[in-house]
Amino acid sequence: MPDSIDRLVADWAVSQPELDLSPVEVVARIGRIRAHMLASMNAVFEAHGLTDSDFATLSNLSRAGDDGCPMAALAADLGLTPGSVTSRMDRLTSRGYATTEACPTDARVRIARITPAGDEVFHETVPDHLTNERELLSPLTAQQREQLADLLRLLLSAYERPSS
Repeated sequence: MPDSIDRLVADWAVSQPELDLSPVEVVARIGRIRAHMLASMNAVFEAHGLTDSDFATLSNLSRAGDDGCPMAALAADLGLTPGSVTSRMDRLTSRGYATTEACPTDARVRIARITPAGDEVFHETVPDHLTNERELLSPLTAQQREQLADLLRLLLSAYERPSS
């Protein structure tokens, strides 16, 4: 079944047949799929009063447990700058979903923790989020999802590989 990218590639093949558009067939599809998925996921998060960034941060804090997570580690886990994480934490703290405090052994380190209210909204959101993700992937069989996950893992690991 042709999609919008097939039409784009076909149009370019007529006007500039010498172009190799094979990368576009992957990269443009990933971008368009991402846009569809984000819109759907954001609707779920908004229904719970969250943003996608709120959810991602609460997810990390929930996994960190009672000990919390140093802000620098949170930034690294989320792939963000320290300033971006501070902004996220300020928003979550103002809503009562998280706290930050100085580390008892090193005052230069700030520890972020999820609050009971944050844990509650996070765990209320998770089932709806997972149901939505299953629906987003419903055009694929279980085997196709596994194959796609393997291919995307290969690609993502190439980008996440530490540089030497």
